[in-house]
Amino acid sequence: QQYRQQQYRQQQYRQQQNWRQQQQGYQQPQQQSSLLRLLISIAPIIMLLFFNLFSRGPAPYSLSQTRDYPFPATTSAHRVPFYVADKAMFGKQYRPGSHERRILEHEIETSWTEITRRKCTQQQLVRARWVSYNQPEKAARAPLNYCEELESRFST
Repeated sequence: QQYRQQQYRQQQYRQQQNWRQQQQGYQQPQQQSSLLRLLISIAPIIMLLFFNLFSRGPAPYSLSQTRDYPFPATTSAHRVPFYVADKAMFGKQYRPGSHERRILEHEIETSWTEITRRKCTQQQLVRARWVSYNQPEKAARAPLNYCEELESRFST
C-alpha cells in the first residue's frame, strides 16, 4: 500500500515536472517573439528620434553671448536680446518679417521669458525669506531686476 502511494506520488511529480517544462518551453519563445514585435513596432520612432538629434546643425541663436555667438540681435516684438554666430548668414536664413523669422523670434521670446520668469521667482523667494526673518530693510534692498525686466518688456 505504501509502496503504491509512493509510486503514485512519484508519477504525479514527474507529470507535473513534464508539464512545467512544456509550459516554460512554450512561454519562452512566445515572450521572445512578443519582445521582438515590440522592438519592431517602436523602431521607426527610435529612428526618427536619432535622425532628428543628429540631423540638426548648430542652433541659429544663443540667449547668452559666447565665443560661438558673438553678434547681438533683438526680437522685433519685445526687443529680447539674443546672439548669432554670423549676422549676414542669419539675415539671409531668417529674413526680417519672414514666417521663419517670426517662428524663431517667438521661440527666442518664449525661452527668454521662461528663464527670466524662473530667475524672477528666485529673487522673489529671497525677498520673502528676508521678510520671514523679520528683516524688512534687507527685503526692500533685495533686487528684483529680472521681474522688472519681464514687466518692462511684456507689459501692455
